[in-house]
Amino acid sequence: MGERLSVPDREEPKREIDILEVERDTNGSVLKIEARAGNVFFVFRKSGDKLMETSRFTEGQTHDPDTTRIPKNLYQKLLNQANAIFNERKVE
Repeated sequence: MGERLSVPDREEPKREIDILEVERDTNGSVLKIEARAGNVFFVFRKSGDKLMETSRFTEGQTHDPDTTRIPKNLYQKLLNQANAIFNERKVE
């Protein structure tokens, strides 16, 4: 008889972009955003009144430009989401 293949449990579909953490100061302003786009992780920090990308790496902590490259449209979506979070002020 043939080999029997097991079907893995259904996994949640991976989203293109995940906002992993948002760090805010006591006034509710965003200081840092950690996000994932595809298999690349990004760290954005506040620089004056702008949000700047300060770090980019893969799960294995690789900073190699070839492994941390993502499609331009995906990066633009990530920037749009990060800027939307950066521009909103959370009041608790």
